[in-house]
Amino acid sequence: MDALLGNSQAVVQDLLDEGAPSGVRLIYNGIDVGRFATGSARRGQTLRAELGFSDDRVVLTCVANLFPYKGHADLLAALALLGAEFSERSTLLLVGRDAGARAALEAQLVQLGLTERVRFLGERGDVPDLLAASDIGVLASHEEGFSNAVIEGMAAGLPMVVSDVGGNAEAVIDGECGHVVPARDPRRWRKRWRS
Repeated sequence: MDALLGNSQAVVQDLLDEGAPSGVRLIYNGIDVGRFATGSARRGQTLRAELGFSDDRVVLTCVANLFPYKGHADLLAALALLGAEFSERSTLLLVGRDAGARAALEAQLVQLGLTERVRFLGERGDVPDLLAASDIGVLASHEEGFSNAVIEGMAAGLPMVVSDVGGNAEAVIDGECGHVVPARDPRRWRKRWRS
């Protein structure tokens, strides 16, 4: 083997901890920044209108396939903790294909009384426009290497609220371009969404 690569400092450290040779190299994932940075504000406003969102609605968007380890259930619990005033002004968009978790998430929405606050949009080809239509990007994964969804949201100019797993904290500078929150902690998510 000539080289062993990790896509975040966290992954490199995990490889070293598992006994990989000390020559592990770090190469972060790359994205086409221009595709997201130019997800025009006009297209975003048009999409907001198509989705029925007023200008004062706070749109939180999570781009992640619906796997349990992506932490969607934590996002729903945090939204429920926000209380009626904020909850009535906000909508959470879940963008990604169903990988077996949607039915449980829909049941959780009913239990929490949030069916009007969350929309499942499925897998979409217009993610740059969805991000342009959003106010805050969120990713609550329980495990991650280095998330393209995080850097795509940042390229679109969104503040990101992300779980402190994998390379998320390497991308998001807490308090500057978003917040890094402990995974599996809806109360801390609620606090960060309010700030």
